[in-house]
Formats: sequence, C-alpha cells, structure tokens
Amino acid sequence: MNHLAEKVLSRTKTGIFTFGDVLTWLLQATRAAVYAQVQRALKSGKMHALLCREYVKGRDWYDFVWYCGARIPLNHALLSAAIEQNGPWAGQHVRTSDKWVRDELRKTISRLDWRKAREDVEPFIHETELASLQYFNAEYFMQLADRLVQAQNVR
Repeated sequence: MNHLAEKVLSRTKTGIFTFGDVLTWLLQATRAAVYAQVQRALKSGKMHALLCREYVKGRDWYDFVWYCGARIPLNHALLSAAIEQNGPWAGQHVRTSDKWVRDELRKTISRLDWRKAREDVEPFIHETELASLQYFNAEYFMQLADRLVQAQNVR
C-alpha cells in the first residue's frame, strides 16, 4: 500500500458507491482513480441479482458457486439496502439474515428453469468443463443455499 491511498465510501440511495467499496488513487507514473468493490459487496450484489432478477441468467448462478466455495460472507446492510430499493421486496423494509437469504434462494431455485440457466452459461465454459453442467440443477443449488448459512456460521 505504499503507493496507494484508499478512501472507504458509503452507499447513498442515488449514489453509485456501496458499503465497503474502495476508491483507490494510483499515485505512480500517472494519477488515476480506480473504483473497486470488496468481495463482500460483490457477493451481496450477486445475491440481490439472484433473488430479484426477473429472468434466468445462468452466469449469476455460476458466480454463486464461486462465492460459496470462497466462503465470502454477505454484507447484509448492503443487501438489505438493495432489496429495499428494487425487486419484489422494494419498500417492505426487509432486513436480511443468512437464514432469510437461504430460504428465499431455495424458493427461487425451486422455480427456476435450469435448462435455460445451463444454456446461458454454456458459451462461457471451457469445452473440457462442459460435462460439469450436468450438475447445474435445482438439487445442487439447494445444497449450496444450505451451505451458505452453514459457512457463515463457521467464519
């Protein structure tokens, strides 16, 4: 960090920054601002997409697998703020918890068209890994949703 200066920014209702985001100033040969999000913020944004997106996007579910494997905790303040602003719970003052997220993910998983999800993500998967998409189904993601809560409790 000897050449970097960081400033933690707060989320505003109309702002582009989220809780835990970092604006980094590069102070070497040229001065430039680089906007970066911390992993907890990224995972919370991904959870919002999974819970609130009105169409199937398999790439989001593929990312969910990575977040579960990396055992990155959720930023519930950010997720609650995002859910308050848009999606099926907008304006309902929902305060998320690991259990709430798991329960709502399970509902979403049970009604998703997994064939469409596989078709969406398939072009981005290396040919040597295509066989792994056979596991891209409700049963697999239900297990991941359950692990989400377990992983949060052991951190």
